[in-house]
Amino acid sequence: MKGVRGKSVFYADVFLLVHFFFEYILLKIVQMFLGGSKSRLRLLAGAALGGSVDTLLFLCPVPPGLGYLINYLLVPLLELSVCFRLRSPGAYVKAMMVLYLTALCMGGFLNWLCEQIPFVRKHGMHLMTFIIAVCFWGACLHRAVCIMRTERRLEQCIRQVELTINGKQIHCSGLMDTGNSLYDPISRKPVLILERGELFKNQITIQKQQYRVIPYHSLGTKRGVLEGFVANEVSFTEEDERAEGQVIRRQNVVIGIYEGTLSKDGAYQMILHPML
Repeated sequence: MKGVRGKSVFYADVFLLVHFFFEYILLKIVQMFLGGSKSRLRLLAGAALGGSVDTLLFLCPVPPGLGYLINYLLVPLLELSVCFRLRSPGAYVKAMMVLYLTALCMGGFLNWLCEQIPFVRKHGMHLMTFIIAVCFWGACLHRAVCIMRTERRLEQCIRQVELTINGKQIHCSGLMDTGNSLYDPISRKPVLILERGELFKNQITIQKQQYRVIPYHSLGTKRGVLEGFVANEVSFTEEDERAEGQVIRRQNVVIGIYEGTLSKDGAYQMILHPML
């Protein structure tokens, strides 16, 4: 996308990309100082807002006073509102001061580069665009590789599980979680975690003598109690290189009941224990 301003050619997409990149850097630095929300999506949305407004103001000039009001007050306030959960006027003032100071330092640094380094002064805009494009696509590629690696590791840790409870079976996917260190305090057996929805879906009723109360502690919850029961049998196929294809069966396994959803994308409904 390009247009002509005077005798020069203006590339709106390049202008937008450059401003989006610098807005993201500014907001990232503000986030580091404020210690606010860690959501990358919020930062991207704020940077997209700032870059879009900068591009529109360049394409559609407004009176200087209104332009300053939009560029230096309204847009920063909107960006901060999108990126951070600021709850008081004092928090907004602090965030604005950090944003302005960071923008001032960054602008001064870029001006110094252009003045002191002839190559940057000669190819300033083109060089900056190239660097931003490389950083942008490099970040996208790095993110894609990380996602693929995570999904591959997750797939390798998932087992197809069959639970037998009072003559009925539950077939679900279980995550072999090495971080699960939960044990039944009475039998000292390892505890597996199952979504309550699986019991409802398979119309399974737990008998009174099967119930267990399992104390636990975790980050954010010093002490808690997990409702559980004893399943007649659990079996799954081991996919470890040393025992690939071996069917693991355990009798009288203690199961903790989880009230919510264990996996956001439904990849698994159960958490297995490494000592099973």
